[in-house]
Amino acid sequence: MTTKVCFLCEIEDCKACSSCGLVASCTQHKNLHTSKDGSFCYPWTVQKREGVGRVLVAVRDIEHLEVILEDEPVGLSPTQDTPQMCLQCFKLIPDVNPFICLCGFPMCGEACAAGERHRPEHELYVAAGVQGRGIPDYPKVMPIRLLDQMEDNPTLKDRLGILMDHREERMAETNSWEITETHLVKPLKLLSGDKQWTSEDIQRCVGLFRTNGLALQATGLSPDQEWVDDDDLGNARALYPAMCALSHSCVPNCRVMHSLNYKLVIRSAKDIPAGEELTICYTKMFTGAISRKADLVNNWFFECQCQRCRSRLDFDSNFDCWICQECGGSVLPQNESLSSDWQCGGCCNVLSRMKIKDQEILTKNILDHIQENKEMDSVQLYEDFLESQKSTLHSGHFLNMQAKLNLMFAFTNAVTETELERKLEVCRDVIDMLDTLKLGYIEVRGLALYDLCVPSLVLLKGKFDAGIISREQFKDGLDTVTKNLESSIECLEVEEKGTYRKLIAERATHILHNVKELVLFIDFL
Repeated sequence: MTTKVCFLCEIEDCKACSSCGLVASCTQHKNLHTSKDGSFCYPWTVQKREGVGRVLVAVRDIEHLEVILEDEPVGLSPTQDTPQMCLQCFKLIPDVNPFICLCGFPMCGEACAAGERHRPEHELYVAAGVQGRGIPDYPKVMPIRLLDQMEDNPTLKDRLGILMDHREERMAETNSWEITETHLVKPLKLLSGDKQWTSEDIQRCVGLFRTNGLALQATGLSPDQEWVDDDDLGNARALYPAMCALSHSCVPNCRVMHSLNYKLVIRSAKDIPAGEELTICYTKMFTGAISRKADLVNNWFFECQCQRCRSRLDFDSNFDCWICQECGGSVLPQNESLSSDWQCGGCCNVLSRMKIKDQEILTKNILDHIQENKEMDSVQLYEDFLESQKSTLHSGHFLNMQAKLNLMFAFTNAVTETELERKLEVCRDVIDMLDTLKLGYIEVRGLALYDLCVPSLVLLKGKFDAGIISREQFKDGLDTVTKNLESSIECLEVEEKGTYRKLIAERATHILHNVKELVLFIDFL
């Protein structure tokens, strides 16, 4: 169906797309409807929906893992809590005797000091005759870069103009607002010289990043740069104008993927019917209701009403289920509201939301400490954690599932039959959790299926060689392994070349080839 309204800005009297015929676009936004290489049309349009505002909606049926949109970063800058880093390439640099740019900021060297990414703050500081102080001045870099980009690109300014910055809500946070005014807005106005940046301009940058900013990963490196691990990079963030229009859901139908040069690719995580709203998850999916809902209220100023948040039992996942210390029953939220207490289904004992929240924090601190421990065997530490929580947390509680996720990745040297069986059990628990939460073709599924297949193969072959299982049972087992490998590859082969996930897809492809050869010759074994 053709339309005469621009798919993005809703200006009337526009021409329908000559390729797909599903949307129309104005001259200004025509290039935003097609992929970066021009080979296909993005399958969405913008609609206004009551109580939500502007949302992206599928204009046709979308198959899982299709590209929904590609986006490039704006306002790319360090976070205020990052260690010392180069403002051009974002690599961490030593605190002792670093190269100092003319503007005062520590950098990798002369080449990075002359880089385009670093230019806006460099020119501003040099023109003002002020020396950058390094980390204390990192908060100023973001608004400087974002305002500079908007000055150079009016179209970008228009696109960002439709995004929410929650100014009124942030002004109501009097303490935070005054701190920003004192330590960021006023110093930056003095530094900006003849730029004529207003307090409102700078506060809007802060609001846009708080509401829409995204943390970045090492795939930000451009193709000609040497690969750098995440641990060797500082913490950075950026805005993605197209991605910002995607709505939130705690059970999203789209998947955010980091690409080279800090670009983003959004793919469908599920089959999406025409007319359905396109969603990503703004917060962490593998957390409980208390922290997930609070994060959305505190940072995005809305109470989530997605399908998952309206489910008191979180799709029966037991993500929020504690074990009653009085009768051993299941302690679950009384309702789905932000103020709900927890109640035992057996003895009806009530635990306050605050008590549950405090206990979650204490337990999470124990779990986080395992990740920070580099000296001890993490597998044993995670096993000890799971054992210690048996009388307190349901086996499906989100903290137990986080521990199992970490355990799955830590189980790299499983050799004995007991270890391999345990790894299978953990992988199956993770996959069952992903199925229960209806998360679709996400990267964790691909990794879990791969980790499931490797020990499955070893155990199957061992049992067949020992005569424990028949030839037909061996074939059936290999058929299951084949299907799981194919699903793993499907989830991960779309990842960026050079990433760990892409590497796992390549390994899975190699193993799949060997399994298929084994199936062909099994009758001769």
